Amino acid sequence: MTTDRAACRLESIGMDLSDSDARRRLFAHIDGTAHRVLVVSEGFLLYLSADAVASLARDLHAAQHLACWMTDVTSPLLLRMHQVFGRPVQRWVSPMRFAPRDNRAFFGSRGWTIRGFRPLPAEGERLHREPPFAPLLHAGRIVLRGKWRDAFRDSSGVLLLARSSQPEPALPGA
Repeated sequence: MTTDRAACRLESIGMDLSDSDARRRLFAHIDGTAHRVLVVSEGFLLYLSADAVASLARDLHAAQHLACWMTDVTSPLLLRMHQVFGRPVQRWVSPMRFAPRDNRAFFGSRGWTIRGFRPLPAEGERLHREPPFAPLLHAGRIVLRGKWRDAFRDSSGVLLLARSSQPEPALPGA
């Protein structure tokens, strides 16, 4: 992205999002100075706990002008595969933790509606930015068939979320 030009005002802000007070101050500042904001969070939600992602989602939703949120997600299937096959490198990398069974229920109960989903393998190929585990995804496309192939294809991807007027009721386990 360093060579691409934004068609809008782009601001990259580095901060520790686990500091909830600082995060809320930042979101309030942005909410007070902008009118329609797309938040892009790439490559870090999967390393947070479900509670931390839920708190982030609620804080983003509390700021009225944060209209859309684009983020990457993974599934319990890919999380489990990473835990099993990634053991040799786990002592050097942060563990993957966030992989909701139902993205619609998880984000919906925090005020967000899914407007789009693009499987990571296809999006990575399209953008020439394949993830480090792309060979595993390609192998899955070749070996698996039917519903297993579809589940594997959709095991990670990019979500486009839009604000809901009201959070949906939380489902057990969401």
